[in-house]
Amino acid sequence: MATYKMTFFLQNSVDNTGWTENWWTLATDAVTALGNVNNYLTVRAATLLDSCSIVALRACNVDTPRDSLYLGTSLPIAGTIARATYPAAGTWDCLLCRRDITLNNLIGHMFMHGVPAAIFTGRAYTPAAVSGLNWVVKFANFVTELTSGPYYLRKKQTGPPPFTYGECVTFLGIRRTEHKLGRPFDALRGRRAVA
Repeated sequence: MATYKMTFFLQNSVDNTGWTENWWTLATDAVTALGNVNNYLTVRAATLLDSCSIVALRACNVDTPRDSLYLGTSLPIAGTIARATYPAAGTWDCLLCRRDITLNNLIGHMFMHGVPAAIFTGRAYTPAAVSGLNWVVKFANFVTELTSGPYYLRKKQTGPPPFTYGECVTFLGIRRTEHKLGRPFDALRGRRAVA
């Protein structure tokens, strides 16, 4: 089976920003790879503010560069948390998450943008203190999808490629942090025309 890098494209229409989230999966072809991670769209949208949405998903075969496929249907998927009720943590503020391939073996971090400020007390991640949002359940569903699904992480190594990959077995919310974002995604290619 081939290894596919799955890139989820997200954007915030109110703050006019965009970002990506990356995972890897094993599949025989790009269509199967897109199907492998289809549940991610639902569980991730449940943790997003309604001003944010998942606008695209790309599967890239890392074993055969330039072999990629975009998901063309069912997108965009909007977030489900009402921003009017639960304001955003901030344009650049996000939940810093730790993701491991074995217990307590740090592989990397993920910056979860588009989350409400209510899940934090200062910089501390305090999701249980929120009433009415049901964040603990939403985040738990997201973690269950990541740790029981076909989501792989690229292992750290000192030598040159080929890289090796391992299944994500731990995903933990750590604290509030800042991480810069880019501009939203659109269909334009190459240099943008100046208006």
